[in-house]
Amino acid sequence: MDDFSSDDDLLLTLVNDKEIEDANDLLEEDSHTHNETNDSNEELTRALGESSMLRDKLKLLQAQIEQERSKSNYRVNEVKEEFDKEIQKLRQQLQSLEDEKKFLVLESRGINAVNQRIKTSPPEAFSRVSSQHRALNTPDSSHIQEHIPKKRKTEISTQPSIVLNPNRVIKDEVSAFFDCLYVHRIVGVELSTIEILNCIKFDHIDEFNYKLLKINKDTSIGSGIVDFLQSCKKNMKLNELVDSVLEHLATLIKAIIINDQELNFSVPFLVALMVQTILFRPSAVGVNSLKDLFIFTCDLIRKFQIVLKKPLHKSPLEVDLGPQIFQYELIDNLILVYSFDLLESTTKVIRIQQLSETLYMEFFDESLMKSLEAVYKLTLTISFKPVINVIYSMVAVFVTITNIMNNDNLSKPFGSSKWWSDLLTRLYQLLGKRILNFHVFDDTNTNNMHIDRFFDFYSLLRNMGTNSVSPLLAQLVTRGEIKGIPNIVLKDDIIDKYESKKEKGVLSDNLELEKWFVYLKDDILSIIENLMGYFKKDSKITNGEILINLTKLISVEQSQFMDHLIDQDTDVFAVRMNLVEHALSIIYRMWKYYEENITQESIKEVESELVMSLWRIIVCKHASKKICKDDLLEHRILINQMENLHLQDTIDLYEDAFEDMPEYIKEELECSINNGTQQKMQVQYDDIYIEMARYILESKLTNFISVENTDSLYLSMGF
Repeated sequence: MDDFSSDDDLLLTLVNDKEIEDANDLLEEDSHTHNETNDSNEELTRALGESSMLRDKLKLLQAQIEQERSKSNYRVNEVKEEFDKEIQKLRQQLQSLEDEKKFLVLESRGINAVNQRIKTSPPEAFSRVSSQHRALNTPDSSHIQEHIPKKRKTEISTQPSIVLNPNRVIKDEVSAFFDCLYVHRIVGVELSTIEILNCIKFDHIDEFNYKLLKINKDTSIGSGIVDFLQSCKKNMKLNELVDSVLEHLATLIKAIIINDQELNFSVPFLVALMVQTILFRPSAVGVNSLKDLFIFTCDLIRKFQIVLKKPLHKSPLEVDLGPQIFQYELIDNLILVYSFDLLESTTKVIRIQQLSETLYMEFFDESLMKSLEAVYKLTLTISFKPVINVIYSMVAVFVTITNIMNNDNLSKPFGSSKWWSDLLTRLYQLLGKRILNFHVFDDTNTNNMHIDRFFDFYSLLRNMGTNSVSPLLAQLVTRGEIKGIPNIVLKDDIIDKYESKKEKGVLSDNLELEKWFVYLKDDILSIIENLMGYFKKDSKITNGEILINLTKLISVEQSQFMDHLIDQDTDVFAVRMNLVEHALSIIYRMWKYYEENITQESIKEVESELVMSLWRIIVCKHASKKICKDDLLEHRILINQMENLHLQDTIDLYEDAFEDMPEYIKEELECSINNGTQQKMQVQYDDIYIEMARYILESKLTNFISVENTDSLYLSMGF
């Protein structure tokens, strides 16, 4: 029993020892695992910290890289701008060198021609000197004559020679430019432009000082400009002088206009000098100067837009009880009209220079076209009274621009088709106005083209009107006196002048002004034709509106022929005939090449006018065949007296020269005058336009002519 108990104790002891060892092993493993866990946490924390630090360093590095990239981009842009400026500068220098080369080539040609004439023609002076020299060195002639037999005198024929003036001095262009500005005179004004400016000074500006131009308050503006020109004349070439004059005059005008207290007394005459500057030598004006001048002129026009916003009709509640002074209104009118002359001149100079497409696109960029849009919306107005002087210049500007687009085959237009479509809408409205020569000064009916009697002065580019207002410009100043305000000019002076002319019948038949208005409509047709040629099948441009408006134009003009012009002995009739033929050629082009853009609604709107107008053109050819020579002679005596006198003068001239006039020349002259007589009788259009009208009627005859009228129309057409 004791043995068994001792064995049990031994077993229990062994088991307990085993359990204690296992427990110790577990404790050691737990502590080791815990230590490993702590080490892992520390490593994870350390890794997170390091990653955070690396992330911060990465962000900082990215920020530095971005900053360096922005700096490098800025430097690249700066270098690119400097490079572009250098290229532009080199282009200008190249242009100026080419201009100078042209001038030198022309001068060398003239010198070579002079030298050639000197070589080919025997100089009389040298022959006289040589003969005198021979006489002095010859022995006694009386002694020699005794031994020399007499011979018959022979006459030697000599070619006629031109004696040149060896002391002739060729005037340099800078001096010629200075003289051109100094003697410039506005048509109809007694004083020159500089003489007028010599009588004007600042009224509130104490001093104007810009680069080389300095004008004090007590000195005249004209004297300051003359001093400036003389200082520049000594050390500047022509192109540099032209750009400098434009810059200084534009800055002076800005200084006057910005000052609200200063009168704009001198501004119209300064603008006149700017126009004369760019017209003196168009090739000497830089492209950048022209663009700055264009934008400056648009801003100047918008500054005086109040002149263009006169109501269509005078309010019955408005009572003019104050003095009818006109000088300030006259100055504003002059500024506006002369500014449009400057705008037109700038555009024409750009066209003359024949730039590349890149330079054209840089010139007519988006900002410039926006300025131009604002100006034409003020000019081609519908809500206010139109001013025909500025409308004429505005239309001329668009004729030049569309010529550049169409004739130079530019890849991109100046402005979108929508931009030009909005312009055409306003031009169509102007195209629909009637032209009646006995209403050219009647501003009561805005449906007729007319000129405002207070705008009846010549512009700087065209002599349109009677120029009744221009003589008043010299009355704004007093000779020998410098003032900052203009002299008083009354409206009654202009009104009385027109009333006296009206009583004498001078204004009742102003055919010359009527002709100017017809030319204006012809310019509008040129714009339409150029846009059709450039945009081609773009429905925003080439659409039924062209057919509608041009058909109405032809119909109205043909009615004018029958009502007023058929018995007039004037060339206005021929000008109107050319207008009708021009409109017909556009309709023909539209009908033949862009037929798909003409809708049936457009045709139906002018169906009767179109058929009647085309019929009148076609039937005149067959009517003219029935007129015999005797009848034409009678018609010629009645309605073509001036051409008849011209024929008689030509016959007398030939008889004086050849004792008799060749029969074939007489037949040609009579045929030409008979054709003119038939035109004035509205019985003869040119054959090519008759064929155009015939094509239009034949091509769509069944579409818009009833069956019962087809036979009669064919009979009229000669079938």
